[in-house]
Formats: sequence, C-alpha cells, structure tokens
Amino acid sequence: MTNRPPPLLSRTTLAALVATVVIAHAALLMGAPSGFRTKPVPLTAFTTRAIAAPSAPTTAVEEAPASQPSTQARAPQHATRPLMQPATAHTPYSDSVIETDHGLQQTDSSYIATNYVADSSSSSNTTTTKPSTPGSHTAAVRLPGSRHLLFDVSGEAKRFPYSANADLLWTQDGSSYNARLAITAFLLGSRIQTSTGQLTAEGLAPQRFSDKVKTEVAAHFERDKGIISFSANTPDAALLPGAQDRLSVLLQLGSLLAGAPQRYPVGSSISIQTIGPKDADDWRFTVGEEQTLALPEGDHKARKLSRVPQREHDVRVDVWLASDLAYLPVQLRLTQDNGDFVQLRLKSVATP
Repeated sequence: MTNRPPPLLSRTTLAALVATVVIAHAALLMGAPSGFRTKPVPLTAFTTRAIAAPSAPTTAVEEAPASQPSTQARAPQHATRPLMQPATAHTPYSDSVIETDHGLQQTDSSYIATNYVADSSSSSNTTTTKPSTPGSHTAAVRLPGSRHLLFDVSGEAKRFPYSANADLLWTQDGSSYNARLAITAFLLGSRIQTSTGQLTAEGLAPQRFSDKVKTEVAAHFERDKGIISFSANTPDAALLPGAQDRLSVLLQLGSLLAGAPQRYPVGSSISIQTIGPKDADDWRFTVGEEQTLALPEGDHKARKLSRVPQREHDVRVDVWLASDLAYLPVQLRLTQDNGDFVQLRLKSVATP
C-alpha cells in the first residue's frame, strides 16, 4: 500500500483563513486601551492672556476675559534694582546707572556731586560751579560692568628704560566693587594697588586703598568718623564727600563722563579729593579733546584728562578714557617731577 501525501489546501480555503486572521487583528486593535493608541490632539486657537497671582492656593485657573487695547504706556520689560534707597519725592533726578554683564540697569537714586567742581572757561568769560549742596548741582554716573584689562608698559627710572606688563582687574556685583592694578617688570619687581568699596548713587565709595611694593601701606575710609586713617601712622585726614583713592579716581572719572559727557566740555575741570597710601590731596583734572589712539588692542576714541602738578614733587597724571569701552582707562601715563615716568597702553580686554 503506497503512502500518499496529505492533500494541499485549495486556494479558496487559504484565502478564507487569511481573511479571518486580518479581521481578528482589526478587532483586537479597535478594542485596545487608549494608552496604546495615538489619539489626535484637537487644534485650539492661540491667545495671549494675563494671569494674576492668586491670593490663596486654588485648584483651577479661570480663563481671563479678552482685554481691550490699553491707551496707557506699556510697562518696562526689564526689572531694575536700585543701589540705594529710592530717591525722595523732592529729588528730580534719576540718572545713576550701573552696567552689568547683562546690560545697563537704571536705578532710582540720584547723584549729588557735593565735592566735584566743574569749571568751563573761555576767552570771554569764566563759569564756575561751586562745590554744591544737595539739589543745587548734580552729575550722573554710569559704572561699567566687570572687566579685565591687560596693558603693555614702558617707562624710565633714573634714566634707565624698562618695559613691563600690567593688568587692571575691575569687578563689581551691583553693590560693591574691587579694583586691582598690578605692574610687573623684570628685575624691578612689582607694584600692586588695590581699592575696595561700595557702589552708591554717587559712584564709587572706597573703604580701603593699599599700595604694595615691598611692604604694604594702606588708607582706611572711616566714614562714620569722617576721617581717613593711614597704616603708616601719618596724621588722619578729613574725609570729604566724593573722595576717591589713587586707583578708584580713574574709574570714577570714567563713570562721570559716561553718565553725562556733555557736562564736561573741553577745558572744563573736575576736582576730587584723592587719597594716597600716606596722605590726602585735591586732584584737579582738566578735560581735553577726544583723540583716536592706536593701541596694541586696536584703535579707540578716548577723552584725555590731565592732572597738572601744583606743587613740588606732585605727580602728573594723564589718563585716556575710551567712550567705546564705557570710559574705562585705555592709556595712562604717570610722570614724576624728576622725569621718571610709566605709561600703560591697552593690549586686551575681557570679561572676567
């Protein structure tokens, strides 16, 4: 007896089986839970609405009705943070500004320039603004954000020429500041000046100034006593409003020009009590023309301010403040009465 293979399914039977399987899978998918299926998201119109903070926790937020166009001015988009208490109602000034790494902040404080004297002279007449009382004269300040400036240095000491490097690190956090200028020369060592203090509506308010060559000497601004004391045991000096030290004065001059450059025309002068490590003096700066400087870092337009010596052994100070760098110093020259000098020229600037 011969074994025969089982008969093959007919095409009609096979088609019926395939149709049955397809129908069964479709039924399973139609009855599957919604978590496994993609559900189309209905499109809704986009509207802008204002949500006010509720006075007590709620479980739902009601839709605010569409508001009519307002005729009032739109509120500023950036919040501001005053450096000091807001100016009183009778003070009509609000022009003190601080630059941060995120831009400029307008404050609500005013700057009363009690100790700054702005003189404007011409061939026909002379106009002098006397040291003012609050409300009689103001000067705006605009303080730069934190910067790190590097300089090429050239100089001459006892007819011996030398070259060196210098860096000025200026940092501020909106309420306090720290400035450090270090000049380092091969074989000659280094000199480091440091100024620390507060940022106020008047600009910089130093608390301590130090000058270190081999040993450090310092001046302390004791505002509660109205004096300046010195670690070198020299006599105390009276602390006048707006006083600066020999480093902060360069940055304060820049903040004055940045705040209101039109207030300091060519030929005008700015007088500031300036504190050294052992004494206090009145430094009077004359405002010069704007110049274009070709510096290692590049070309910059800068205003030159000069302190001309008034007495024997006074140092001459020439500083160039760049308008395109928030009036930071980009060139500085200090000249002694014996001809020794040191000159700094900007070679790079960065944000620390």
